[in-house]
Amino acid sequence: MNLAEEVASIGWRDLLFVLILALFFTGIFVGASFLVSGFWLAAISLACLVLGLSVCMYVLKKFLIGAFFFLLFSGGSYFVVGLGAQGGEKILAFVLAGLLFEAVYMLVRVISHKVYRGIFIGAVVSVTSLPLIVTALVSWEIVWKFPIGLINLLMVGFLVSLGVSLIWRMIWQFIKNRKWMIKLESKLGSLKIR
Repeated sequence: MNLAEEVASIGWRDLLFVLILALFFTGIFVGASFLVSGFWLAAISLACLVLGLSVCMYVLKKFLIGAFFFLLFSGGSYFVVGLGAQGGEKILAFVLAGLLFEAVYMLVRVISHKVYRGIFIGAVVSVTSLPLIVTALVSWEIVWKFPIGLINLLMVGFLVSLGVSLIWRMIWQFIKNRKWMIKLESKLGSLKIR
């Protein structure tokens, strides 16, 4: 299936599935914002983002679904300051990270012909770069004045995204051939993209 066919095959069930997952993971993040702040809130934000993105992409395996999840996640947490931005800057940063995910996903998929490898690498790269994108959108001056803090945020983003992606990959290996998962993939029309 080529790129245009994948985009054309996105149906209302796919969008509803992504919307439900985005609401679930955004709810976890917004709920956590009442309990923790600072470093832990940023880590929870990144973990919810990676896990939701991975679930969406592993089940659906369609182009632009990841960027749509990024958009819904940022819109759902519009007023919560998770990575130093809120409102329009946050949505723009998440959309840029979503587009970066889609670019890396398609590049790896074209080179290696492995769907899951593209999802894994794309998730790690896009979520790792999210603190840099947010900081650059807020102020380039912050990037130059506090490089150690930004490097720490990038390392946290890398470790959280790598850890959550690896854990989800192990869970996926366990559940991908279960009857209920095959039925779900069949209903969503993504069974043939494996």
